[in-house]
Amino acid sequence: MPISKIRLDAETALLSFAWEQWAQMGILAPSGRSSPWAQDPEALLVFTFELARADPRLFDEVLDWLVTNEPLISVRRLRSLSRDPSDKALTEAVLGWLGQHRPKARFSSDAAHEPSGALQLLHADVGFPIRHPDEAFAEHGWLRPATAASGKARPPDLRAPINFAFRIRQLLGMGARAEVVRLLLTTDAPRTTAAVIAKSAMYAKRNVQEVLNGLEHAGVVTITSSGNEQRYGIHREAWGALLAVDAFPSHVDWAQLLVALRRTLRWLRRAAGSDMSEYITASEARDLLEDVRPDFEYAGIVVPRRQTSAEAVDDLSYVLKQSLSALQPEGVAPTASQVGPEA
Repeated sequence: MPISKIRLDAETALLSFAWEQWAQMGILAPSGRSSPWAQDPEALLVFTFELARADPRLFDEVLDWLVTNEPLISVRRLRSLSRDPSDKALTEAVLGWLGQHRPKARFSSDAAHEPSGALQLLHADVGFPIRHPDEAFAEHGWLRPATAASGKARPPDLRAPINFAFRIRQLLGMGARAEVVRLLLTTDAPRTTAAVIAKSAMYAKRNVQEVLNGLEHAGVVTITSSGNEQRYGIHREAWGALLAVDAFPSHVDWAQLLVALRRTLRWLRRAAGSDMSEYITASEARDLLEDVRPDFEYAGIVVPRRQTSAEAVDDLSYVLKQSLSALQPEGVAPTASQVGPEA
């Protein structure tokens, strides 16, 4: 299948997914579904910053949502989930823009710089000259029209499963404690070790261990030893009674799945717009799969292992089909403990 076709299909499906997620979280858009999982807000934000370069309206709606709901967002996690220079430039530009509309010290950029050379178009198909660039984005090398918040976004419905992270943050505050409790309530054993929780929470293992120890001393968390490994449990029935819920939303490894999809989409856009030969394209596709393999496989997505790059583009298409299937409400991605890498 041509790279341009793979890129178009993936981008279209991912944009549909993002619109559906954000509609359930409060942007002005219709939503016909109720996702069964708890979304990771910061992972979805960093993913959307890149994805919505192909959809300026989605980008603007998410900016508007941030102005309304910024107290619910962890800037620390947002920056931790921004892995590469492009992620960081986008995230810092958004934080700079947000700081202009909601002036707070936590939105001050920690990476402002004078861009070298010409600014890069944030949205490739603007279709008109940009006479009034957005200063916050320009500081980080991006060119887009100056934009004001529309004020149409609404607070998320905290009773919806997708917004479970926000509800826990309202109860326990912003920080590692809320993320640890969220993960314990939504993640099934045996994936409740300190290392696994830290990887999903995006906090240092030491910080997560301190939180787990404190919760155990308070009688909220239980510890089970298995060899040299300790696994943590939580009394879900008691928390269900406290939160007035019969069942907790499911867990998806969003931090890993969305970063792998983001890096894949970025490569597909570059490859589709280049004149690389089939050989170079296949070679790069194989390199990409090796780079994103750990994140995809942690999220339960099988990445084929081949000795040559001849079928790498087909393998990439296969991985994307698995990922897009996992993003459907009726099919939550299996965990890494359920699906391992293909031999």
